[in-house]
Amino acid sequence: LRSAASEPDLGNAGGGRSFWTWSQTRGFIGQLPGKDKPQAIDRKDPVTCLAEIEKMPGDALIVMRDYHYYLDAANPANWETLRRVRDLIPLCKETGKTIVFQAPRVVIPPEIEKDVALVDFPLPTRDELSAVLDIIVRSVGEAKARVKDRSALLEAARGLTWAEAENIFSLALVTHGDLGPDAVKTVQREKADVVKKGGLLEFREAEATFLTDIAHALPLV
Repeated sequence: LRSAASEPDLGNAGGGRSFWTWSQTRGFIGQLPGKDKPQAIDRKDPVTCLAEIEKMPGDALIVMRDYHYYLDAANPANWETLRRVRDLIPLCKETGKTIVFQAPRVVIPPEIEKDVALVDFPLPTRDELSAVLDIIVRSVGEAKARVKDRSALLEAARGLTWAEAENIFSLALVTHGDLGPDAVKTVQREKADVVKKGGLLEFREAEATFLTDIAHALPLV
């Protein structure tokens, strides 16, 4: 998102848009075109922070982190917030501002669903997981973090997010002292725990005798 904001064709003639992130713990942190030093606006309240967006220069890109908590219309305490968001929509269209609600789950109330585009970020590719693994190896040195079967490690990590893969690779390395066959098993086991947390799928490790058992059960032709 930050790199998108810096593209000249997305912003003003000076070369890029202003880029802001908001969180309830830090308020607004912004990067203005042509400025090296980040700007800060101490506006942490989830309602009054929306008024601050109105004051920002046109064609700003604003990322609201974990703002889905305040968009749940089932909670009456959020109704004022939702109304203010709706009031912001025509202003954003007129000035070229873009608001991105960054969240781990989708919460789009009917009141604004026609004005919101849903962008789902895909899970890391094999090459991206390989880059995560390289970061872990570089952090401790190749002599200590010996990768004995990179292909098996990456296959075991498929389906994890970047942060999950980073944490699990690190855990496997600390547990076993290297990234060998035992580390692969740890990655598989930890991924199974991640799947269980979701509550929708059940993870089962493949058994070595599975194909043999099927072959014995099939009639001979």
